[in-house]
This record gives sequence, C-alpha cells and structure tokens, in this order.
Amino acid sequence: MARWNLRREEKVITNTQAAAMKYDLNPIAGGRVFGWLIKETVNVEVAYLKSLGKREETGERLNRKSASIA
Repeated sequence: MARWNLRREEKVITNTQAAAMKYDLNPIAGGRVFGWLIKETVNVEVAYLKSLGKREETGERLNRKSASIA
C-alpha cells in the first residue's frame, strides 16, 4: 500500500476515534470499524482489478456490463 494512503487511513481512524469520544462512544470500537471498512474496500478493489486482468489475458472484451464483479 502506498505510504500516503496509510497516512490518510490513519487520519480517518484518528478522526473517527475523536468523533466517537465527542458522542460518548467507544473510540477503540469506532477505529476498528473504520479500519475494517478500509481493509474490505481495498480487498474489493484488488479483486476487481484482478478480474480485469484475467479478462484481458483471455481476450474478453471489457465493457460496462462485463467489468462488474459477479
């Protein structure tokens, strides 16, 4: 993962924890939830890019319908 992404994601988690404390919520839980969301988003992006690569290898035409994740 690029270094700038890591800093940005750390800032998101820090901001989430601060907001949680402001509303008397558990800041650790809030940080974990957003950390999980970030990781899952990256996993979806990687799976999508891999699917595009596989389609290019097989010569399948890429269009809006065929580029979606099944």
